[in-house]
Amino acid sequence: MIQAQKLIIDEASPHKRGDVLFESNTPGSYECTILKGGVFEIYCIGSGGKAVATPVYDDIGYLATGGSGGGFIGKFRLGAGKRSITIGALEGLGGSSVSGIVSVGGGGNGVARLTPGAAGAAPTLSMTPLSTTLNTAGNQGKSGTGGKGGSIAPVKLSGGASVYQEYGQGGDGQASEYWQQCYTNPPKAGYVKIVYLGRR
Repeated sequence: MIQAQKLIIDEASPHKRGDVLFESNTPGSYECTILKGGVFEIYCIGSGGKAVATPVYDDIGYLATGGSGGGFIGKFRLGAGKRSITIGALEGLGGSSVSGIVSVGGGGNGVARLTPGAAGAAPTLSMTPLSTTLNTAGNQGKSGTGGKGGSIAPVKLSGGASVYQEYGQGGDGQASEYWQQCYTNPPKAGYVKIVYLGRR
């Protein structure tokens, strides 16, 4: 996980273009202080939802994977001030946000037996961006069955695909009628990054 980095713009030492004020993919609440306004690029990705594998002995295994988080990347003109940042917890509580600017939904959890995790909600903007690179909802998870006796292979499915790199990807897994052949992998956390691009 990327540990949160908080960087304050010092009036006596002007910030340089391309400097990262904040970057983290560790779920939690943070704060970023901007002492001098300008143009900033904001990355905001919701966290993924978890998968669930359900073995039913003498029958089959059921698998429902997690959805992925929504995502936004865009440029804004911001004034000085403090911005609260949230990177949502994993497993269905995954919304991420930058206060007064943008929020995105986290992917939903898979639900036994065959309900895949929902796609994370599309971004909600609190101000108009100068330009937009990414503005999308997440992707729904998948569901399926398999693994009856030795005649049917276990079902193995990916989670909802990430909308940016691998951040916010839904949890995946495998299911069979035998619990020893069942497993799930955790979803990926969301991501927030704030980059200073200059005064104009």
